[in-house]
Amino acid sequence: MKEDNVNNMRFWREYVDDLLIQFPSYSREELENMIFERIEKGVRTILETIPKEYHLDGATALMGWDIIFDSELNPWLMEINNRPDMRAYLSDLSATKIQLVTTAIELLFLQNMNEEMPDEFYGWKRVKQK
Repeated sequence: MKEDNVNNMRFWREYVDDLLIQFPSYSREELENMIFERIEKGVRTILETIPKEYHLDGATALMGWDIIFDSELNPWLMEINNRPDMRAYLSDLSATKIQLVTTAIELLFLQNMNEEMPDEFYGWKRVKQK
């Protein structure tokens, strides 16, 4: 069965272009930063609801979070996928998926060698615990 490819990066640029028309007082960078800050706050809020006894020291997980935005740019969580589709050959995002997995493995090696985790790693920014 053949699946349709979606170029998510192009979709993101077009989505932000449309938002810039709706919110002309923002620059692209301001708008993207606002969206990412709201997503981060929402993700933190959700993760904080998980009881501490379910936290596993040193555990790592790759999850897919499906989020939509309302007309005020508030993020709404639709679902969390504990096994997101990472098949590189089905997507225009193949290089991004490969980089994501490679970077995650490299960070795990750093963590296992008790190295200090960097604030930025190959363009990925660290979300510091509060």
